[in-house]
This record gives sequence, C-alpha cells and structure tokens, in this order.
Amino acid sequence: VINLKQSRIFSQKAFENLPVIRLKDKIEVSKQSFLAGRDRLFKKSLLPIYQAVDKAKYFKSDQKLAIKKELFIAVSYIGKNDRGEGAVAIDKALSLVTYGKEDLQVINLLRLSNRTMEHLKAREFDSARNVIRSSKFFYLKKEDYENGHIMTALNYPHQEFDNHKYKLDKFKERPIILVCDMGRNSANIGEKLKKAEYKETFRLNGGMMTWTQENLPVIQK
Repeated sequence: VINLKQSRIFSQKAFENLPVIRLKDKIEVSKQSFLAGRDRLFKKSLLPIYQAVDKAKYFKSDQKLAIKKELFIAVSYIGKNDRGEGAVAIDKALSLVTYGKEDLQVINLLRLSNRTMEHLKAREFDSARNVIRSSKFFYLKKEDYENGHIMTALNYPHQEFDNHKYKLDKFKERPIILVCDMGRNSANIGEKLKKAEYKETFRLNGGMMTWTQENLPVIQK
C-alpha cells in the first residue's frame, strides 16, 4: 500500500499467510476431522493449535482462554453420535480468532501492497504494524478527505504545500503517508518532502480509488 521500494509492507499473498489466518485454517481442518468422526486425528490436531494460541502475540489472555475453552468443549463430544454442539463450540473458537481494530488497519494496508513474499512472519508483521502506528496519513485533497478517510488521517491540500510546508515540520521525524485520489499528487509531494529531508515519506498505492474498490473501511466526520 505504501511506496514499496522504501518500506516493509507486504502483499495479499503474504497477508494470506498471516499467523491468524493460518490458525483459522488449522481449526477449520480440525473441525472437518471432528465432524467426520476421525477422533484420533482431531485430538492430534489440537496440540499445535493450543501451542499457536499460547504463542500468539495479538490475543489477550482472556481471549486465549476462551478459544481453548471452546475447543475443550468440542473434545467432550468425542465418541458421541450427535456432534452438533461440539461443532458449534469449534465455530465459537473460530469467531474468537480475531485481530483488534488497530491490527485490522494494518492488515487492510498490507492487502493493497504488491510486494511478493512466500511467508509473512510475526516479526515482519510487527515491523509493518510499527510503520503504520508511527505514521501520519495526510490527504492532499479536501474532497477526498471528506468523502471518507482512513482512520487517524489529516487533510493537507497539496496546493498549500509550497507556502505552508512548515505545518508538517512537527512530523519530520515520523513516517508520513500521503493519500490522494489516484496516487499522482502523492508521488509529487513525496519527492518534495524527501528533498526537504523528511525522515520517511510513503504514498498510498493507487490512492483512494484503489482503497474504495477493495471495499476497505473509511470514516467520515
């Protein structure tokens, strides 16, 4: 989503390999074993799931306990003819495997990136998350901003740049992510900021046109 030659933001392919997505897949596979009556395989699949839940940095402790509790409930239905309630418990465990709002913002940005990687490791996700959390988003057109903007973004019309660049000085040591309708104005302003020795400047790939085409979330106020 951001100028990929300068950043560690990753692709849809990598997004699909995020730890949470992999964990959901593991639970889905275990559910199929459970419903098919393959009890030995189901129980064998639970150990790596429990380990993954325990190691997950993105879950709160009560969330981890709730996920494991639902899976324990499913185990209690092993050997029974009616496994409906056990399947419901597994579905509840799946619904608890989620990211928080801040992490969803990072994921939405990762999804628009076009850099290819085989796997996105936890530490790499952390790196991307830190870039996003420490960045400030600036919309270069008022109408783009008012039509709906990314969470925490500010409006800074590109026409004012040359005369009012000083307004950005307090963000000089922070990553700045520039947003416009299609990405062209962002590229131009980004070059000016780099020449002015701003620490890191990025642009939203494809601008808000791509963001809205992907049905990614915006806020209005």
